[in-house]
Amino acid sequence: MYPRIRPRNVYRAKTRYKTKKPIRGFRDLEIYQMAQQLAIEIIKTIQPFLAEKKYTSEEVFCEMALSIPMHIANAHTQRFDDAQKAIKTLEQVIVNCNNMIVFLEQIKQIYAEKPDESIIDKNNKNRASQNLVIRSAHNNKPEKTSTDLTETHNVFMLCEELVNTYNRVRIKTVNLLKAWRRWQSEDKK
Repeated sequence: MYPRIRPRNVYRAKTRYKTKKPIRGFRDLEIYQMAQQLAIEIIKTIQPFLAEKKYTSEEVFCEMALSIPMHIANAHTQRFDDAQKAIKTLEQVIVNCNNMIVFLEQIKQIYAEKPDESIIDKNNKNRASQNLVIRSAHNNKPEKTSTDLTETHNVFMLCEELVNTYNRVRIKTVNLLKAWRRWQSEDKK
């Protein structure tokens, strides 16, 4: 028999489903990429600010930020050899994400100031082409903008953005953990 050829003018319903590229290694995981980007952003922007303020847990904070992508990579490597160990490692990623959220909330409340709503509105208009608000904290140069944002305002807004992103990483990790548990239970059958 000949293979069935679909006519080109056939209507296909639009769905929300998008095909993703295959995962060949841990670097293809979206949560790894997000966690790696967060760690780099923290080391470049938040760490110099914390060193300047003499934050007592700066070293622990930075080590935890760097450990999250490493744990994700380790869990991906372990999932075929020792699935239980991989699941425990992913659970550790979730715990570390929660700890990072707590650290960022503390930094935001201790050292940063919430800017006025009018300043935030002005800044949002100027941010259209930028990825993040803060760039001056790691350059140690004042940024020339038309807004009245200070470094502590920038840190406040950056911490809020990092908290939201760590929360997304945590949610995606929980979903990955559920998928791996399903995979493990299907494998036992």
